[in-house]
Amino acid sequence: MKNVSKLSSKEKVYIAQSIRRAYKKCIKLYKDNNLTTNIGKPYVIWDFIYSSLNKTFKNNAKILLKIIKNGSWNQIILFNSESKVLYFIMKESRYVTIKKQGKSKHLLAVLSNLNENKIDKIPKKISNKIYDTLQSLPYMPNECILITFDYDENSNIDKYKAYKLKSNLQITDLEVLE
Repeated sequence: MKNVSKLSSKEKVYIAQSIRRAYKKCIKLYKDNNLTTNIGKPYVIWDFIYSSLNKTFKNNAKILLKIIKNGSWNQIILFNSESKVLYFIMKESRYVTIKKQGKSKHLLAVLSNLNENKIDKIPKKISNKIYDTLQSLPYMPNECILITFDYDENSNIDKYKAYKLKSNLQITDLEVLE
C-alpha cells in the first residue's frame, strides 16, 4: 500500500495512541465528575487530543507542532521537517460534512492548495494568519495530508486514514493507516 502520509510506522502508532489516550482521559474526566449533559465534551476532547499530541512529539526533532488559527478555533498542525509535509487532523465525520458542503474556504481546503502548488490562490483575508504560521516553520510545506479518525468510545475501536486532497477537497490519494 502506498505511504500517502509519509509517516513511519512508529509515527502512525504515536498519533493513534495520542488520540486514544485523549479519549480515555476525557471519558474519565466526565465520569469522575459525574457530569450530566456532556455539553462541552466535543470541544474538550480536542484539548485532550492536542495536548496528547504535544506531549507525544514534544522532544521529536522531526515532527513539529504549531498552533494555527481557524476562525475562533486554535488548532494544532503537525509538520514533518524531513519530508516537508504538513498534517491536519480531524474526525472522519467532520471531513465528510465539509466535503459535502463544499466549504472551499475551510482551513482544510485552504491548506490543500499546497498539494497543487497554488498557495498564492488563498484569499488574502484568510492567508495572513496561515502565511504567518507557515513562515514560522523551518521550511515551506510541499503538501498537506489530512489524517482522519473514527473513535468509538463504547467499543474502544478506532480507525485512521490519510488523505491527500485537492483544494476542492477531492481525494487524490488515500491510505488506510494500520
